[in-house]
Amino acid sequence: MMKIKATIDLGDFGARHDEGVDSAIARELVAELVSRIEPKVQERLEKFVIKSAEKIISAKVEYLINTVLEKPITIPIGWQKTEEYESILDMAETRLSRLYEGKLNINGSCTKDPLLANIEKHMENLIAQMKRDLDNKANKLVQIAVRNNKTISSLEKLLSEKAKA
Repeated sequence: MMKIKATIDLGDFGARHDEGVDSAIARELVAELVSRIEPKVQERLEKFVIKSAEKIISAKVEYLINTVLEKPITIPIGWQKTEEYESILDMAETRLSRLYEGKLNINGSCTKDPLLANIEKHMENLIAQMKRDLDNKANKLVQIAVRNNKTISSLEKLLSEKAKA
């Protein structure tokens, strides 16, 4: 059998004058237990709160999809015209399909955007016209240079003939 001798100093327990040794020990034990247990409890509480929030959010989203987005909707278009859809989801699908009409082939892959194709064709026409204009201007400048060169050549001939004479 082993014997342990211990000296208890009440100053270590922070005993106050109005409380006894038992109260001081109990207070210190409670404080130590709380400091060791609190992080574990906080971690479990955080996990519980996160799981609960995820369940609540998931339920709200499911409710939204099953109720609000499945309700029929009528959209006004211009004066006295409307489009009716079976649901908001149906409206979104229809409008997105219209957006991509002519852009998707039968396999679902994208083809050239018709608007982009028109812009490219217009740009090609503008570039071709600019090339034609530049060619015409270059030809005119060459003709003017040739005429000027002929004039200069003629003047040089005249001057050289007069200088010889």
